[in-house]
Amino acid sequence: MINKTRLIRLTQKLISINSENPPGDESRIAVFVKNYLDELGLKTKVYEFQKKRLNVVAALEGRDKKHSLLITPHLDTVPAGKSWHYNPFRAEIRGGKMYGLGTTDCKGNLALALEAINSIVEDGITLAYNLIFAATADEESGSDLGLIPLLEKKILTPDAAIVLDSDDLD
Repeated sequence: MINKTRLIRLTQKLISINSENPPGDESRIAVFVKNYLDELGLKTKVYEFQKKRLNVVAALEGRDKKHSLLITPHLDTVPAGKSWHYNPFRAEIRGGKMYGLGTTDCKGNLALALEAINSIVEDGITLAYNLIFAATADEESGSDLGLIPLLEKKILTPDAAIVLDSDDLD
């Protein structure tokens, strides 16, 4: 079952890890995500197509090893800029809303995916398919160091995918 308190804390922790792009350095957040998934017992691997531009791929085996679903949020955010009323790396909650860089794009989505995986593992659920998780670098600059090479090099070959990313919330 999803643990709301744990999800909020996880989102705040992810927001506190600077991964602005540019300049582009997902190494700290990637290590955090890898360690989180390792603790859950998932098989994880890191792919680096340029120094400090890390991608984390993990797999949760299901009953049918021939079918897979990819869940993929990204690790980078746009630069914080100077117009913040709150510290962009603190993830403050005010009036029931969280304010921080990446809350909607894409650290909130990253936290949701990690919490969902945590819940699946905690509840002892075996999915009917393999779940592949890829937290990728460089989305804010075109994904040339993230999702694109992971697909082109056939590191990721899912049957279906859910790309977790926010837009204008329409």
